[in-house]
Order: sequence, then structure tokens, then C-alpha cells
Amino acid sequence: MQNEKLTTTQIFVITVFSILGVDILVVPHNMVSLADQDAWISLILGGTLLFIGAIPLLYLLNLYPDKDLPQIILQVAGKWIGRILLLPIIIFVVMYAGMSTRLFAQALKLFLVDKTPIWIMVILLVMVAAYMVYKDVYTMGAVLDILFPITIISLIILIVLSLQNLEPDRIKPILFRNTKNVIKAIVPGFYHFAGFGAISYFLCYAADRQSAKKSYFLGLGVPVFLYVITTVICIMVFGVPPLKVIVYPTLNLSKSIEFEAAILDRLESFMAVFWISMVFASLVIFYYASVRNFSDFFSIPNQYRIYVIYTHILIVPIIALFPPSSINVFEIHDKVKYMEIIIGFVIFPIVTAWAAIKKKRGMQQ
Repeated sequence: MQNEKLTTTQIFVITVFSILGVDILVVPHNMVSLADQDAWISLILGGTLLFIGAIPLLYLLNLYPDKDLPQIILQVAGKWIGRILLLPIIIFVVMYAGMSTRLFAQALKLFLVDKTPIWIMVILLVMVAAYMVYKDVYTMGAVLDILFPITIISLIILIVLSLQNLEPDRIKPILFRNTKNVIKAIVPGFYHFAGFGAISYFLCYAADRQSAKKSYFLGLGVPVFLYVITTVICIMVFGVPPLKVIVYPTLNLSKSIEFEAAILDRLESFMAVFWISMVFASLVIFYYASVRNFSDFFSIPNQYRIYVIYTHILIVPIIALFPPSSINVFEIHDKVKYMEIIIGFVIFPIVTAWAAIKKKRGMQQ
């Protein structure tokens, strides 16, 4: 696998997909519930935190260009402390994969296949993702490269078609007696970008690391822009009070679009089909990261990697199907994403500082 190389474009696509997962369906509802019509401002500020958190991570990856995140942590912190630092990352990655899969299955059941059991959709998504991970990193990059235009074009079509329903007055007044809520919503805005650290599992395969770094930062900007513009449009189409009730505003946005002719009268079903590729791509990335985490945490040789993949076919659906109700799923999903704050602003800086000190001492000696 280490002989395979990812192109600069594939690094960009992986970065976008690692963040742009199921959250695109719920971020307007979640943010408006916290910051009302100024939710988009909190998202912009949360996106600023995203870039700040990415800097120490990228520096750490530059210190060990031929290793991925679990390998770096174990080498820097040692066998025991390294596993302690890796444990929160293991929990976050596998829980996020499970909860994201369940959330999307619920959305599909609501808008597209209402008579299909959720467990069938979850298992099918996980099995296909497992096959992708089984192949190799290069195959994953090539497939995600193909899925990327489908996802972005579908979002652009939705944004353009929604312009006919905009009512700009619904986003006013801006920051009127709402500054406190906007500030409180910055951290929740940041954790909607969970997954920015996924690049740490793929950058070691980049053919051109210098170009890959630029692609990474460019890839971080795409989800920030799409989340902000989607939230702004949802506010201007639905208004603040309805958005606090609508659970999947982005899918409802496609439902609100009307055509004079009797074509695409169920646009939300059409869009949901395309967005399967987006959630699937995100699941593949987190699935691969979880397999790498478990493999290094338990020191499993690469020839037995297939058994780790098989184990995840059981683990991810169990996590996804464990919450008894959709309300529990949203609560757990939000709590899991708060772990990204600990990982991005505690674990990554600690490991980066530790690695820099070890490198400096090594050079002095």
C-alpha cells in the first residue's frame, strides 16, 4: 500500500469528503437552533477555528512524512502513552462513522424508501464501504474522484434552484441583540467540520506533498463555503422558527422547489439518491481511518488487516443501530462530535509539540 500514490486532486477530494458528510443535511437546523438568523456567522467563525486546528496537525505530518497518524502517535509518545492518546481518536472515528450512517439511513427512510428497514440500509452501506477499504488507498482515491463531481454538482443545482424562493428579509436583522448566541455557537459550528484530521491517514501517500498541502487547505475551504451558503439559503427560504423544527432542512429545501411542468415533482428523492454518494464517501474515509487505528492500537500485522475490516462490518452497524430512537441518535451524534474539540485542540497540539521537541533533540545529538 505504501507504494501507491495519491494525486493532488485526490488529496483535495478526500479532504472535502472527510468533512462534507451527513452534516450537510442537518447543519442549518442545528446552527439556527443556537444562533437564529445569525447562524451563518457562527459557521464562518467555526471555520476559522478549523484552519487554526489544521496548522499543528499539518506540521506534525511534515515531521513524519512517511507515516500516518496512529503510527506517528505511537512513535512519538511510546507504546503505552501513545495508546492512551490514540484511544479518544479511535472512539471518535468509529462512533462518528456509525452515527453518520444511522442519520443518513433515517433521512433516506423519511424521504425516499419509507418502507425499507433502517438496518438493511445501514448494513448495505457498511458492506460496500468495507469492500472499498479492502481494495487499497489508490482505489479509494480513484472512486472518490469519480463521486466528487456528482456530489458537488447536485449541491450547486440545489442552491441555484432555491434562489427563486429566497426572501432576504428573513436573515435580518444581523447581530441585533444576538452577539452572545453567535459566540456560543462558534464551537458547535466548528464541530460540524469534524473530520478535518482525516487527511493524517492519507497525506503519507501523496505523490507531491507540497501541492498536497495546498490542496488540503483548499479542501477545508469548500465545506465551510457550502455549509455557510446552504445555511443562509435555508434561513431565507424557511425562516428561523420553521428551521428550528425541520430536522433535515437541506432535503426539505429540495422539496420546496416547484416546477411549472410535471417534472421532478419529487426533487428531494432525486437529490437524496445523489447524496448517497456523499455520505458513502465520508463513511469510506472514516472506515479506513478506523481500520488503521485498530490495527496499530492492537499491533495487528498488515497481512491480518482483512480481519480488522471484517470486524468493522459488525462494529459499525451495531453502533449505528444501538440508539432506540432518532432523538437518541441526534444526541449521541452531537456528543461524539464534541470529542473533535479535544482531539483537535488538545491531542494534536500535545503530540505536535512532543514530536518537535524529540526532533530538535535528535538533531542536536
